[in-house]
Amino acid sequence: RNTDARALWTAARLLDLGADQSAIAQRAFWGYSLDYLHQLGRGLLAIEVVDTVAILCLPPDIEWWLKSHIIGYLSGLENVDIACVLYPEEDVIKGSLRTRYDTVDVNQIAHRFGGGGHKKASGFRIPGTIIDGIIHFEDNNYTAKEFVKKFIQK
Repeated sequence: RNTDARALWTAARLLDLGADQSAIAQRAFWGYSLDYLHQLGRGLLAIEVVDTVAILCLPPDIEWWLKSHIIGYLSGLENVDIACVLYPEEDVIKGSLRTRYDTVDVNQIAHRFGGGGHKKASGFRIPGTIIDGIIHFEDNNYTAKEFVKKFIQK
């Protein structure tokens, strides 16, 4: 949970000290650049869902900030238990996993790839690359759906 008593106390203290609540909301929720929305749209169009897993393979030219933001959209999809975002970085594929549910442990999935994190948010790195949405890993080529079936849904 991101909002606990300490977070609320801190927010109240900031307001007491004169923080501009409207300005904070403006920066947090509005004011996106056109480039941000174009890249977000590109990413959202590429989402695939396999059973209860949403997966997205991002191209290498997607900005770093989208990689961290877009997984929230995937994990918020209805009927999706696991969100997985894969993106190439140098000579590896980075993977981010998220879930909203206490009954799902994405950390176990990350451990299969030598990664880790928390029960609801984990990550991993695997040798390989992604070209035109095809995952090149372990001397094989996988579509996003094939990757989910072989490695995520075990």
